[in-house]
Amino acid sequence: MRGTMTAAILAAHRVAGDLRPGASLLLRVDQVLVQDVFGPQIFAELEEAGLSRARVPLVATYCDHMVYQFAAEHADDHRYLRDAARRLGSWYAAPGTGVCHQVHAERFGRPGTVLVGSDSHTVQGGGLGAFATGTGGQEVELALMGGGFRLAAPAVVQVRLTGELGPWVTAKDVALELLRRLSARGGLGRVFEYAGAGLRDLSAQERMTIANMSVELSATGAIFPSDETTRAFLMAHGRGDAFRPLAPEADAEYEDEIALDLSEIEPLVARPGRTDDVVPAGEASEGGGAPVAVDQVLVGSCTNGSFADLVAFAEAFLALGGRVAPGVDCVIAPSSQAGLACFLATGLAEPLLRGGVRISESTCGACLGVGHVPAPGSVSVRTFNRNFRGRSGLSGDRVYLASPVVAAAAAVAGRIVDPRRLAPSGARPPRRGVLPTAWPASWPGLHPPAGPEEAARLAPRRPEGLAVTPGLTPLPDPLVVSIVAHLPDDVSTDDIQPARTLGLWRSDPVAAARTILAGLVPDLARRCDEARQAAGAAGLVAGANYGQGSSREQAALGQRLLGVRLVVARSFARIHRRNLVNFGVLPASPASAEDEAALREGAVLRIPDLARQLAAGDGPTTVVGREGTRGREVRLRVDLDREERAVVLAGGLKNHVRDHPVQAGPDTGGAGA
Repeated sequence: MRGTMTAAILAAHRVAGDLRPGASLLLRVDQVLVQDVFGPQIFAELEEAGLSRARVPLVATYCDHMVYQFAAEHADDHRYLRDAARRLGSWYAAPGTGVCHQVHAERFGRPGTVLVGSDSHTVQGGGLGAFATGTGGQEVELALMGGGFRLAAPAVVQVRLTGELGPWVTAKDVALELLRRLSARGGLGRVFEYAGAGLRDLSAQERMTIANMSVELSATGAIFPSDETTRAFLMAHGRGDAFRPLAPEADAEYEDEIALDLSEIEPLVARPGRTDDVVPAGEASEGGGAPVAVDQVLVGSCTNGSFADLVAFAEAFLALGGRVAPGVDCVIAPSSQAGLACFLATGLAEPLLRGGVRISESTCGACLGVGHVPAPGSVSVRTFNRNFRGRSGLSGDRVYLASPVVAAAAAVAGRIVDPRRLAPSGARPPRRGVLPTAWPASWPGLHPPAGPEEAARLAPRRPEGLAVTPGLTPLPDPLVVSIVAHLPDDVSTDDIQPARTLGLWRSDPVAAARTILAGLVPDLARRCDEARQAAGAAGLVAGANYGQGSSREQAALGQRLLGVRLVVARSFARIHRRNLVNFGVLPASPASAEDEAALREGAVLRIPDLARQLAAGDGPTTVVGREGTRGREVRLRVDLDREERAVVLAGGLKNHVRDHPVQAGPDTGGAGA
């Protein structure tokens, strides 16, 4: 990665390790982002650890997922977050202020920084030239304690852009085109760096849309140069002083190069269930080739709810007819309240309302099935980033992903259609990447960290029943597991722990764990109980890209609480692999097809001297065990660095930090932006 933007940022923040792809790397962190699904547990555990002030220059906590506060517990959590976050030195964004990634870009995003967040779509920050990536709550806690952020150094791939996007085509179509070409596994272990003359055609907001969806490629992140386009975005949001140029060196070295001609891209959609099942919008059809009739259209999320996205949707909607088709429910959810205010000032909102479009809260909400759940058997077109089965809150849902422009066409036509075919002769295509004017200098919902005197007076009231990570035992040695299930490729964290069940984790993690993988293996909890009685622990076998999707660490903790201590997969999504380690579950891969075949359901695998085998080195290691009923040797590849081995043997990161306290630097928490 010599000479790349990624290398420049990582080298400037390196605490230990090196930049060779796959090598262990410990980074100093500039900014940490926390959201309200995981935030209460994060701050409760930091209180228990005795942390009085975050040891990161900038922290921001956002109440954006549970904005509707359907239960009193949500409002209680938000009240707790308000006081606990500000006391620890974090900015606090009240419910309705906006979606974390969009508000963070508008208020805090800085080129050249390292941003870590408890949400997988933190990668959106790469659109402003930051090294931004998501991770689990345990890793966020460690960063806030001053322990930095550890990851495997990524390989860097250059995406060279040429040409310009045609009328009615958007940056969302660029992201979908990459998914169509590369698949949901195309970014494993990689960072995508964008270059080429085509960059001039993409606004900073459009770059953020593409960076946001890099995680759907399973990438560690994506980075765009910081140039005059970046400066224009920052200045429009009153933060021109945050600008600094960032570009690769002329002789930068990349692992690979992808050529993408923007002029060849057309309006696209991702079909239900998979982000990478992408087809042209004009070719989307149901049985017999009939057009896909649409019941619901939702515009919003961190991916496509910005001021620029709202303008593009509105102009497309009005140009294509300006009225929602009979039987279609159309809702827009702006991704920031400040962006909504600027949108209202354009005069475009009133004709939308007259045309049958509803305006909802600034929230993640429907993206993870909190509100606007579709009716059974209906089709929903959404400008979101994921359409995993059941993620909308409905089992058996049919969710298509699309750009705001394609969504506008679907709302007007009542079916999925290429907007270029629907547009009347002479219709003006929507503008792209429009910058707001008169951006508010401050916003009432965004509160700075408390100063020392105020912090001393704050007494956060921890919500009754709020659970923290339960005590976990070290990894057994020898490790004996009974294989309880085989799982397919591309199992997502939504498959493992559906978003609709996350509320259980707040008060009853053990009950929540019994919902793990229920959609794929309905009796998994019973199987794990039997495995623990017969062998002491359970094991899972999976295909490639296990754990893709959300950063939700509950998906890993749930497996651990069921008694799973070994997951053997052909490959793992980065965040989920690390979450498994952080809860004392050993991630491994079969050394050969024969080794994988030996791990059939019901097989009992015994791995002796596990600590000795794992202590043999740093990096890829082959661990040898024996399958009990036949006594044949089974070889597993374990690719963990020295620190990760110590964590998994200790039973998780919490145990490891307890035994090896973080040696933090000076208190750097504060109100800096």
